[in-house]
Amino acid sequence: MLIILLLAFLLLPATGHAQQVDKSFYYDYGEKFYYDIVNIPDDRPDSTRFQVFFRMRNDVLLFTNVGARYVAQPLLYVEFIDSTGIIRVSREWRDTVVVGSYELTQSKKEFVEGGMTIDLPPGTYTAVFELGDKHAPRTSRFRVPGITGRDFYASSIVGQPLFAAPTADNTYHPFILKGNISFPSRMSALISVSGALPSDEYVYTIEQAKNSKDLQPDDPVIDFTSVSGTVRPDTKLVPAIVPNAATAVVRKAYLSGAELEPANARMSSSSVPDMGLLEIVLPEDKMPSGKYILKVYKRGGTDTLTHPFALIWENKPLSLRNIQYAVELAYYVMTDDEYDAVNSGSLEAKRQKLYTFWKARDPQPASVFNEAMAEYYSRVDYAFFNYQTLADRDGARSERGKIYILHGAPTNVDRRFEPDTPVLEVWRYDNNVRKEFTFESSVPGVFHLKAIRDM
Repeated sequence: MLIILLLAFLLLPATGHAQQVDKSFYYDYGEKFYYDIVNIPDDRPDSTRFQVFFRMRNDVLLFTNVGARYVAQPLLYVEFIDSTGIIRVSREWRDTVVVGSYELTQSKKEFVEGGMTIDLPPGTYTAVFELGDKHAPRTSRFRVPGITGRDFYASSIVGQPLFAAPTADNTYHPFILKGNISFPSRMSALISVSGALPSDEYVYTIEQAKNSKDLQPDDPVIDFTSVSGTVRPDTKLVPAIVPNAATAVVRKAYLSGAELEPANARMSSSSVPDMGLLEIVLPEDKMPSGKYILKVYKRGGTDTLTHPFALIWENKPLSLRNIQYAVELAYYVMTDDEYDAVNSGSLEAKRQKLYTFWKARDPQPASVFNEAMAEYYSRVDYAFFNYQTLADRDGARSERGKIYILHGAPTNVDRRFEPDTPVLEVWRYDNNVRKEFTFESSVPGVFHLKAIRDM
């Protein structure tokens, strides 16, 4: 089914030019709009705080050509509606996005993101997102019911996690993936708690979800031993959105009773209740993509959290999502005996044997993410789209596609047109490959490897 979809997507002749547009750039890998809504303590006893994060793909924005640049001005309306249907908060978010090429305006891998804080009385709400721009507001609508704002002042609470990637400057970049985590990446769970003292100890465990399919069922079954540990709270701290940042960024900040202050500022209020912030660092090198459950409880107390989440390989190569196709395209780097062995048995057996084959070639075998396999099948995707023609319907099986998959992008491509002679395409590799490949097209759309020259 995947191959049929891919073939139907784009059957255009490859240009062969060194600067050609990567046609796989246009394929739809995921959703157009993502959000995360995280409830944390507010600085007022009668209020609770929502941190709202969002990101939207470039291709849903309306870009206009301004000289050599392309400019979009996205506009996002965010409303919180209470259980009686009354709109309690309505906010706007605006931005100006500038990119340097038309291809980036159509990208399905590039996102614009932002965040805002919303303070409301504790209760249950429905969040509504309406996306548009200054020319056509409210063109897309997303409704998120059942958003709970808890009263952190009323009792001891273990709040919901904010999953984010730690950065070098002591800030965090939220994943903004509907409560999930992007694989592979560094990852922390920031959890607000109330009734917390510096001496308190919180116990956590991370387990793979049982009796449920992975989000991507073609992933291998990799043994993951549950992780457990303890963590103490950083008292009077909460995650705070950094204002005016180019992307969504949070940092640890004091809940000071009046405003959020940087974590290195002097405490200005002694009236702040016993709030705290837990940071749980997840073992990035041990957790494969799939579904998990995070459990947290306060030792000696009744405060608990059970939170299901997933590690999602967002830009997983399309060719790797179809195991039979992935096995067939691995033939370029297998012996005949290896190929016959991997390409036998059930689809599940093929999957396991294919991942075992690539695990033996993993440059960092201690990590669950296999860079060699990811790079190989990314090249397969590129070759499929960029070297397909009306004659070579699967560009990854063409002779140009094979060379690209094995050696990557050439340093230079020279297409030569001479009267009454076949079209020649010469690929030069000035890197460690040190070869020159000449392809000839005597029939329009069909390129055969004519010569290989060592350099």
